[in-house]
Amino acid sequence: MNARCGFSYKSLIYITAIAVTISLSSCGKNKVKELPPATQTGENTFGCKVNGEIWLPAGGIKPALSLVHYYQSTDGLFRFNARNYKDYESTQTFYIYVYGMFDTGFYSPMYERTYDADYDYYPDTSLSSYINITHIDLDNKIVSGLFEFHLISEDSSKSVVITEGRFDVGAVNIY
Repeated sequence: MNARCGFSYKSLIYITAIAVTISLSSCGKNKVKELPPATQTGENTFGCKVNGEIWLPAGGIKPALSLVHYYQSTDGLFRFNARNYKDYESTQTFYIYVYGMFDTGFYSPMYERTYDADYDYYPDTSLSSYINITHIDLDNKIVSGLFEFHLISEDSSKSVVITEGRFDVGAVNIY
């Protein structure tokens, strides 16, 4: 650079180093949450939108996906749960239960309770809900699917709309 520009090579290198440092330090701070892809390879993923907001399992000292069981010989019960430990006093959990699952296809969701530790939510049977089992591979212990459902609190004072749900669980315990 020449003197007419007012910048030296040293200044240009210094400014470039600062710009790179600032851009690298901001990486991860504004990480965009997105739903996991709808895979069928046992990736142990779960995600959905809860009232339009992305919900993913996360945190805590326990695994975010657990209790993955399939009772093949009895009534075809498939169940697992996904948890988000927001803090030590509040946990959100989805308990997914599918009865009579012996093949891929659409099933009615069944739950004991689900979603928020402060309220027990149950399927709102007056609205359309489904779990679509898209892949079952018992040899490799993989079950994958898509889901959408509506939940309502036991006293009917609160409701939750679940859309764009997907899961791909591996290491399924088969009984």
